[in-house]
Amino acid sequence: MYLIGKVLKTHGVRGEVKVDNYSDFDRFKVGHIITINHKDYKIKSVRSQNDILLISFVGFNNLDDVLHLRGNLIYTNVGFDEDELEEDEYHIPSLIDKPVFNEENQLLGNVITFLEVANGYLMEIIKLDGKKALIPFRNEFIKDISDEKIIIKVIEGLI
Repeated sequence: MYLIGKVLKTHGVRGEVKVDNYSDFDRFKVGHIITINHKDYKIKSVRSQNDILLISFVGFNNLDDVLHLRGNLIYTNVGFDEDELEEDEYHIPSLIDKPVFNEENQLLGNVITFLEVANGYLMEIIKLDGKKALIPFRNEFIKDISDEKIIIKVIEGLI
């Protein structure tokens, strides 16, 4: 199961909920099945309101029907399609634990997470000495990503 969002609260009296979308992919589509508290719900409608999604479900037509969903996490068992990715786009979970090398092919460490910042992402690695380092996930530093490893350009003070 993939975590894709969270029900924030109800919206109006017609059974809509406000959802914080955690996914970079369009996982909330009419007709798709999502899971909340181990129960499946079929999406009836989706619309945006600022950065929040307003979603209704088939068979849930009023406020009382959706009150129990508030504050719950939303999952899907539908993975992403690699074909959805553009060139130089990556599915972040697939990069976790990948080894990171410099341009001289020396192992520097492994990716442990990504932090979202105003200008994109920072890739956090755990170095061989156990210390952590943050590398901007930008073309200036990320030289190649393959199935086996990530190659970065190391500049003074980066690692």
